[in-house]
Amino acid sequence: MRRLLLIALLACLAVPAAAVAQKRAPGDGSLVVRSGAGFLRLDITGAVIGRLEAGQVEIASHRVDDCDDWAVWGADRARIRSRTGVTTCTFTVFLRTPQAIRFRVVLGPDETLTIRGASSLSVSAVGQGSGFIRGAGAADGVYSLHAGAFRSLPDLGLAFSLGATLP
Repeated sequence: MRRLLLIALLACLAVPAAAVAQKRAPGDGSLVVRSGAGFLRLDITGAVIGRLEAGQVEIASHRVDDCDDWAVWGADRARIRSRTGVTTCTFTVFLRTPQAIRFRVVLGPDETLTIRGASSLSVSAVGQGSGFIRGAGAADGVYSLHAGAFRSLPDLGLAFSLGATLP
């Protein structure tokens, strides 16, 4: 009897939490890139994880003063540049390197993640904001916005928004 009462009490506590989570979920959008080659820029408030075999990852931020504060692994070279209160960290990997760049970053307002010259790019991003993606031509990988169908990366580029407006 006590077990049944405890289960009922826990269920009553879980239902309001699930209802609140369901109302907030439409606010975030998602982007997935698989086997990409080209350029990606994200001006979002949210989380990004990714990997690339060659290319450059650049993160511009007002709140971080040191490149070691970012969770980026495998870069051949990291360069820091500060100007007008914005710190820009550039991580580069070359094809001769046996390991890829891997990164996991949480971007806040007025922070930008830019990936240039990417090869074998895989990215998952969730959040709200805007972005731009451009493929390198030919077999340059695929992308999906908001859990939609996968499409070839656009050769001319595509500006997009992440996050839906709440009703």
